[in-house]
Amino acid sequence: MRLKAIFIDFYGTLVHEDDEVIRLICERIKANSVQDCHVGDIGTYWWKVFSRMCQASFGETFKSQQEIGIASLAETIRHFCSDCVADEIIEPQFAYWMKPEIYPDTFPFIRAFESVPVYILSNIDTAHIVSAIGYHRIPVTGVITSEDVRAYKPRPELFAEALN
Repeated sequence: MRLKAIFIDFYGTLVHEDDEVIRLICERIKANSVQDCHVGDIGTYWWKVFSRMCQASFGETFKSQQEIGIASLAETIRHFCSDCVADEIIEPQFAYWMKPEIYPDTFPFIRAFESVPVYILSNIDTAHIVSAIGYHRIPVTGVITSEDVRAYKPRPELFAEALN
């Protein structure tokens, strides 16, 4: 069987996730909270709110990952009674999305498929991922994001668009 294309995720696959940045944001929330709370609990809560918001975001109700990041972080800050401002403390995460740390095997992996089109499928906003690809000069055929289809993985719209 001949490969027609490779579809691959970006964060956590070609580049590192933003776990360290998230931990630092959660530490700021903890440091400015009137509650006795743990950084891990803050991160878990934020992830649950973020995931719920992504699941509810599609079609007419679609919101960018940046919008969801701010809204879910603001809810997390309120929940943990912190006086942080979501728009301010989330900026390092957005900056990381544009200049993430790359895995050492990314370029050998991409080169292994030089004769096959490689498409990145990502939930991250288009501007952030295009910036990250350009920053590292990762040679890919194309990028399809949740913004393009107005739905987040694991909903089928992103995969259907890739197959088209």
